[in-house]
Amino acid sequence: MLNHFLPTRRCLTFLLIGSWVLLANTAMAQETVKAEDVIKMHIKQLGGEEKLKAVKTVEQQFVMVISGPGGDMEADCELLQDGNKFRMMMNLPGFGEIQQGSNGKTYWTSNPAEGNRLMDDEETALAKEQYSRPFPALDWLKDYDGQIEMQGKADVEGNACYKIKFEPSVGTPITRYFAVEDGKMLRFDATQKGMAGEVDISVYLSDFKQVDGITLPFKQDTQMEQAQADMSMEVDSIKFNQEMKADRFQLPAAIQKLVDDKK
Repeated sequence: MLNHFLPTRRCLTFLLIGSWVLLANTAMAQETVKAEDVIKMHIKQLGGEEKLKAVKTVEQQFVMVISGPGGDMEADCELLQDGNKFRMMMNLPGFGEIQQGSNGKTYWTSNPAEGNRLMDDEETALAKEQYSRPFPALDWLKDYDGQIEMQGKADVEGNACYKIKFEPSVGTPITRYFAVEDGKMLRFDATQKGMAGEVDISVYLSDFKQVDGITLPFKQDTQMEQAQADMSMEVDSIKFNQEMKADRFQLPAAIQKLVDDKK
């Protein structure tokens, strides 16, 4: 009788061992997901490398609402990009016009509180990271100037995400959260300099829509801890590869004077 049970016991043992190996391999596969794999998934989710590289210019119109203890302020904004050149303009009622931009070499900012000035090294590094090309994710795999570190998983509003820290050689780190399901970037954390000093921000991305086959977030909600304020941004329109005149990125006279004075 005992001999009849031996095969069963052996089979059971093999099944248990096989199940353990399968679980172990699955766990190892999950643990060995690399930042490079997540970035590739993100690029695919956006629309794929070929489509992203085909975009040379971006024209974006959006509305920004800043909410604080004193109430809400709404501003109409425009962002123009042409290769590594950009210009962002914002009209804030009761405050005035805020501008930032670059002709590809000089990075500058202008607002009623600070006047006209050139960005410092950290601000320039952040602007380059954001605006060196319409889709900076294309540079993360090959030309990123710094370290990219996988930091496991985190939850973003009920969505399992891969958490990746981007630490540039100059400037402050940015931590980005990519959905495990499809690679969408759902959040990023950073420290930014403002008129009130350094501010820790968390930006949540949502309302994803396609523009010419490229998937983009049309809504951003920003939480600013030290500033005791929140900011939301809703995109009205995004247009790719529109013809742009070169003078749209020309340095304003006041900024050009600052450049000349440094020589």
